[in-house]
Formats: sequence, structure tokens, C-alpha cells
Amino acid sequence: GDYCGWMPRQWHGIVLSNAVCGAASGFFGHCAAVDCEVGFSDCTIEQCLVYGNTRIGAYQCQVMNCLIADNHAAGGDAGYGASGAQGCQLEGTILWNNTKDGEIANWADCSTGWYGCNCTLPLLVGVGNISADPMFVNASEHDYRLRMGSPCINGMTEGLFLWEWEMDGCDYDLDSQPRIQRRFADIGPYEYQPTNDHQTITAPEPVE
Repeated sequence: GDYCGWMPRQWHGIVLSNAVCGAASGFFGHCAAVDCEVGFSDCTIEQCLVYGNTRIGAYQCQVMNCLIADNHAAGGDAGYGASGAQGCQLEGTILWNNTKDGEIANWADCSTGWYGCNCTLPLLVGVGNISADPMFVNASEHDYRLRMGSPCINGMTEGLFLWEWEMDGCDYDLDSQPRIQRRFADIGPYEYQPTNDHQTITAPEPVE
């Protein structure tokens, strides 16, 4: 169908391979929208992954502490001015490497709401916004956790975020880790963990 996973409030899960993954004024938390035409439309999303969609990641949504990356539109789609987010209120979100016809198109006609603290290019106007490389562990494999030295670590400099998460019952990240582990929370859906910097090395098979 055209809408996948609609509920007034939906926590956890992956919605994928539909025209619109999540819509109709619902609330989506700890979800992922992948391989759709439109990731989320006309809804609220919190601590979600939105990647690999073919028209736009988020349209006219309230977006809080999400990752919107690697959404790629082609063919001069006249309906959207960006492949990342359009017409959205963005707070604490990373928008990175979203393209339209091969050009960076992370956002269009977006605002930063109460708090700001977003990471994207071009730089959004508002408090705490940054435009530096977020330094993902391995974006090519869709591992969007943060590496040591990421400018998104401790990036949520507005203390009201903790109150908002506690009121929503959402004081943990997408990996079910406590949301604030240092002075401030991190921008995006994941809190940085030192284990992010260690890669698992598989030993070679013995030669007979």
C-alpha cells in the first residue's frame, strides 16, 4: 500500500519499500524508513534513521534527533526542492549526503524550531547548528554511529532536550543506550560509544 506502518504512535521497527513509509500525522520513534519513494510525510519522527529513499527523506515533518542521509533523487523531480528534508522543523538532526540530480540537497524550506543543534550543509540558521563532517563509523555500510572526534558529540547544548525526552519516555538512544553520557547529549539518533572506534578483525582461515 501507499502507507506503511501508520499508527498514532509507533516505536521501533523498519518501514521500507513503499511509496510512503510513514505518514498521516502519526508519531514514529526509534524507526527506520529505507528504500521508499518518500521516507516520512506530515508526521513527527524522533530518533529515526531515514536513508536510501528515492524522492525525499522527510516532508513537512517535525524531526527530532534523527539521521537523514544518502537519499538520492534523480530526474529533476519538480515536487521537492531537496532529497533530505523539505518544509520540516528540525531539532538535533543530522542531514548528510542527500543529493538531487547529483547535487547536494540536504534540506529546503526548513526551520530549526525551539532548539536547533542540527548538523548539515549548508548551515542552518539557528542556535547550535553546525556544518562539519559528522564522522560516521561506516556510512557506505549504513553504520551512522559516531566516531571519536565527531563534532556531533556533546552537540545538544540546550538542556531542555533532557526534559523533553523524559516526558516522552524516550531517554535512551536508537541502540537503547542512555541518552546523555557526557555533559550534553549528542546530535543524531545515537550516543557516541567508545566501542564504535573498534573494528572486528576476522582471522584468516588456516592454509592446508
